[in-house]
Amino acid sequence: MHCTKCGHPLSHEEKFCSNCGKPASDDIAATTETANLEVTAVATSTNETNENQFMESVKEISSGYISTLKDAVVKPYHASKQVIEADKTNGLITLILFALLFPLHTYINLLKGWSTPSFWGAYLLPVLFTSLIFAAFIVIVFGVVKLMKVEKVSLFLITAKFGLLMILPTAAMLIAVFSSLISATFLGVMLSSFSLMLVSIAAIVSVFSASSQPSNDKGLDIYYSILLMFIAMSVVISVLGASIIANALEQIGGGFLPY
Repeated sequence: MHCTKCGHPLSHEEKFCSNCGKPASDDIAATTETANLEVTAVATSTNETNENQFMESVKEISSGYISTLKDAVVKPYHASKQVIEADKTNGLITLILFALLFPLHTYINLLKGWSTPSFWGAYLLPVLFTSLIFAAFIVIVFGVVKLMKVEKVSLFLITAKFGLLMILPTAAMLIAVFSSLISATFLGVMLSSFSLMLVSIAAIVSVFSASSQPSNDKGLDIYYSILLMFIAMSVVISVLGASIIANALEQIGGGFLPY
């Protein structure tokens, strides 16, 4: 530490500058303030750096997701064969979007009835159920593919493949939601049903896509693999799907659906 008046070196024990007599307490206060300002500046710089890194990550993920849309729409099966584990984020984005849109379509139509459904019971709870169904689907497809003795397959890879194949169903569900918003209810219901059919196709194709990996001929035949997958998915839908339907009927109460 140095005297701010004459620049003479000062020890922490000195109360006055031995050269000019200036109180050392003023210099200690000035030094402390400078140190605090430096700490604040470093913290601010760190926060700005973290924010910039976050924004860059968001831009990178968005850019990567948008770049996959064209291939996923034009040649979904071919595109699904090209994905790797690192593409799991894109798959999760699509699955989350569908899990949000499907209950939203139902919720919008419920609002048009006589009843007034609760946001939790008619929307958030179905979002949770839909997410659980997708999680079960991914585990089922993964288990079936493992029975086929396919090498180098993981839950992340199945998520990436199934998520990419879900882009078309999600797009159809998005249009269904928009149709319901503009009171084109019948079109919305048709698109919603079409979207759910595409979900089944996406699950089947994800098995074919995963089986394109190197495999052992001693594994389960793909015919029985898909049969087993449908049986398992039927059980899941019977349990969780029944909960969704029962919850929807409870929300309807004495009202009616407008279609």
